[in-house]
Parts: sequence; structure tokens; C-alpha cells
Amino acid sequence: MKVVLAGPWLGEFGWEVATWIPALRKYSRNVDRIIAVCPPGHEYLYEDFAYKIIPYKKSGLKDRWLFNGKRPAMPGKIRKHFPDTKILIPKKKVCSSWEREYIMYGDFSEKGYDLIIHARAETKYGQRSWNWPKARYRKLIDLVKPKSVCSIGTKAHYIDGTDDLRGIQMEKLCNVLSSSKVLLTPSSGPGHLASLCDCPHVIMTTDKWQKSVKGTNRDRYKRIWNPFRTPCKVLDTHNWQPPVSVVVKAVEGFLR
Repeated sequence: MKVVLAGPWLGEFGWEVATWIPALRKYSRNVDRIIAVCPPGHEYLYEDFAYKIIPYKKSGLKDRWLFNGKRPAMPGKIRKHFPDTKILIPKKKVCSSWEREYIMYGDFSEKGYDLIIHARAETKYGQRSWNWPKARYRKLIDLVKPKSVCSIGTKAHYIDGTDDLRGIQMEKLCNVLSSSKVLLTPSSGPGHLASLCDCPHVIMTTDKWQKSVKGTNRDRYKRIWNPFRTPCKVLDTHNWQPPVSVVVKAVEGFLR
């Protein structure tokens, strides 16, 4: 019996859902069992193909670890329980070159919203300008007047007057996404997850070319990491800070 112990995943959530998990899913077709080591709370995303899922959290290696030469190692406390098992560690080749198999997540068992907001509060790579100001989300809601709005995210602002769904379980989040009309977010993991939940999304980002994906964020959201061609609007001409009027028009395009 060919059993593979895969992980741990310690990097960005977007890379996890768009490259690592789909690569593992495809790889699982050629082995008897996959034992996946993943971030706590992400187990739902592996359930369709993993025989066993082990939650593991470690600080330190994150963000760009996949491309800076700092590869994670399988923790000894996990490895010792599987002494004769092949180890598969996340690395650039696996995430960039291996074949992938995607599935749609979520169903319609949760309440859907006209608008989902991911108002990221985390500073990415020291760049505060990558986050749209909190006050602009509130102004957008006042102008668009959606019937229902919620706030999501683990490191995100709560927007006054919305349903607070920050930190909800992954399965519930996928169900909410799949039932809703549009997600608004800066380029982020929830944006990439939305494409796998059939949730249209408006993305605020930059048009910078990225060597790691051989394309821009527009390429990622429209093509490279959007296997089901979920509708999305990429706002990449204002360097992460589109005017409220531009975002309003994009969001309203999905609410008509």
C-alpha cells in the first residue's frame, strides 16, 4: 500500500487553495492514501481526497516561504507516527508545475448575501496601502444599498451594520460564498476561494507582473487560478486604491 504524508502547509491561503490542495488531489489518484497536514480550520478543503487530516500550526514560515528557499519540514512529532511513509513537502515545483484537479466547494445550505466584504486588516509585506480604507467600505454600502451584507475574514475589519461572519468555520464560509451574489476584497485568499465556490468577486489589486505565477493578478483571477471561470472584475489600474465610484460600478454590475 502506497501511503503519502503530505505537508505541512504554512504559507499563504491563496496558494494553498489554488495550487497545493489541487496538486495533492490530483496526486492522490495515483496512491492508496494521502495523510494531509494542514492549518487548523482548513480540514474541510481536504476532506474529499484525504484519508486522514492532521491540523498543525507553526509561526515563522509564511507568506513568501515557498520562493525564498525556506522549506518547511515534516514535524518530528507527526513523522514518528508514520515511520515508513513517504513524505511530500510543499515546494515550488509541486505548487507551480504539478497537474491540478479542482472541485467546487460549498452548497446552498447557508444564507446568501447580496454583498460579502473582506476588509483585510493585515499588513501584507509591510504595505499598508494594499488595503482599502475601512471607511470606504461603509461609504460603498451607503451608495450601493445592498439588501444584505456581511463581513468575513480572520484578519479583517468589521464593517458597521453588516452581519459579522469573521472567523466562521471553513465549510460554512464556502456555503455562504456559494449562496451569495458578490465578494469584494483586495487580492487575497478569500478571493481565490470565491472562484472555487462559484461566487462572483470584485478584486482590488495592482497590474504588476509576478514571476511566481508568470502573470499578473488579473491573469490569476481570470485564468490561471480560476478553473471554472467564475465571473470576476479585476480593478488593477489604481495601484490597490480604486476610487469608491469605480468600485461601486463594479459591485453594482453583479447586483443588477
